[in-house]
Amino acid sequence: MTIVFKKVFLPIFACLLLVVGGVLLTACGEEPEQPKTYSITLPSSNDYVVEADKQTAQEGESVTLTVTLNNAELEIISVSANDEACDQQSQGTYVFTMPAADVAITVQTQQIQEVYQSGIVSWAEDVPTYVSAANDGETWGTVDFDFVLDYQIYGGLEATITSTNQDVISNDVLEDLQVTSSSAYLTSEGGFTLNCTDLHPGTTYLIMQLKSGSVSAVNDTLIKKVVVVEYGELDQYYQPQLWDASVTVNLPSSDFAEFGKITVQVNDMDQPYGVSNSLGLFTSELQEGSESVTLNIKYFKGHDVHLNVYFYSDEYRQNMFFDLPEVVTGFGSSETGFNTYIDGVLSFAYNGGSISITPYTTIHM
Repeated sequence: MTIVFKKVFLPIFACLLLVVGGVLLTACGEEPEQPKTYSITLPSSNDYVVEADKQTAQEGESVTLTVTLNNAELEIISVSANDEACDQQSQGTYVFTMPAADVAITVQTQQIQEVYQSGIVSWAEDVPTYVSAANDGETWGTVDFDFVLDYQIYGGLEATITSTNQDVISNDVLEDLQVTSSSAYLTSEGGFTLNCTDLHPGTTYLIMQLKSGSVSAVNDTLIKKVVVVEYGELDQYYQPQLWDASVTVNLPSSDFAEFGKITVQVNDMDQPYGVSNSLGLFTSELQEGSESVTLNIKYFKGHDVHLNVYFYSDEYRQNMFFDLPEVVTGFGSSETGFNTYIDGVLSFAYNGGSISITPYTTIHM
């Protein structure tokens, strides 16, 4: 009986060994295959920096890119992953879905183009390109950016202004600006004013988006390149066309007989902050018995100027100032106000223009 038992048990034992061995082999085998990850390669450029929220990703994962421009004169056209355009979520933020392949990111940029007119809105003709930073300790310098509309619209305008270079003009400064309109009911022009103490040397683009809620809806964007220079350097960039005019001063009173000279002082009311050169003084001798004297002056094209007329004598060595009347005769347009004298300011429209002024007889020492 013992011999029979051994013959039966051995095959069974062998089978058990095979089963146990198979289980052990399975338990000690390779782990299940993990999902494959793919690399994300970012571009390198002096003009911009690209950052990703992950360096690798699995197929189907969402990847967020942040693109920061280092060149304020460029704008982003597109951001792509393996030539597939990424979805823009906000300014400088893009998203794509990871494919089953390694990805290379590409960024396309272009030079920002100024937009002087959009829809019915345009920058004003004299909107500046070069402006001056403030002189140390001075807080009164300002610069105006004005716009005009082709026709009047009902209601005011809301504006959002941004800067492409935060080191030159920060958005924190721009957010505090209020765009003024010509009227709360009818708007035909407007603008905003920057304090020069908020400006720093460099180049930026100001992007102004205008919207209105009126029936004549406005939804337009204007873009202006602005170069801020150090105080004292604006003269080399600001060179408007210099024009001529003749000023005839009538002398209706004998009070002028004791003076030997007459001077017309030209003060440019549109001279921007930071320009040091002035138009100056224009002087002529007074002839005894003359009823008028004519002086040739110079002024910048399209600028408003304030004229001061005064008489003086070498003997007295003091200036005698006279008030001017509020009417100036000439060939100016009554519609535009050119060559008319209002609140001490005279607007010249033409090169070689001629005006006539009559001072009051009241003398101001």
